Amino acid sequence: YLALTTNRIIKVFNGAKEGRDVRDVLEGYIYQNTAMIAYRAREYGIDEDFASCLEMKPESQVLYQTIAVPLGEGTIKKGFALSGAEAQAAMRAGAAQYKQEKKASKKKGKGKKGRR
Repeated sequence: YLALTTNRIIKVFNGAKEGRDVRDVLEGYIYQNTAMIAYRAREYGIDEDFASCLEMKPESQVLYQTIAVPLGEGTIKKGFALSGAEAQAAMRAGAAQYKQEKKASKKKGKGKKGRR
């Protein structure tokens, strides 16, 4: 239910007239909350990948992985809102991890290509 409602809210934001969600701030907070819920779900052994239930566009998936996840998880780990410096450090680390994962998945894909 939560994922369906979140999808509906994001679609409303995306379909709203320009200027209603300036620079996609609300959408960003929704993704950050999603990352926090997904983190807690994993922590409690809930086998649902909440983030995969969302219908994110490819560019939103990148923002989710590089911004929302590091900020959301960092907030939970700290138990309080991150300072500006902490947020910047979390996003840099998230971007670096995302690049590593993409590079590793490309290498994995190349090895399989010739074996089909």
